[in-house]
Amino acid sequence: MNVPGYLLDKMYIGSRTWPSAGTWTIEYTAPVILYVLADSGNYNAGVDSFCASNGWTQEDAGNFARGADNRQMNVWSKEFTDGTSTSIQTNGLVVGGVVA
Repeated sequence: MNVPGYLLDKMYIGSRTWPSAGTWTIEYTAPVILYVLADSGNYNAGVDSFCASNGWTQEDAGNFARGADNRQMNVWSKEFTDGTSTSIQTNGLVVGGVVA
């Protein structure tokens, strides 16, 4: 797996497989930059659409992939200067993770 350089040495918060539409809540300690990793194919569950319309920045993920089938991952980032959590609305099964 070729992990993008900007994710190296960051703190891994966790991953989520959400089996159906719902809310993916991410807890954090501000100030922080969160990186959301989401499958770019069938298991994206609208993460890309949600992030694009809610102030997240799509990062260049290069050839970052997961699993034996080498599925491409998309990476989104957003800086939080306050607060303790944020939520992403999904529309189905999502495979992804969060790094801070």
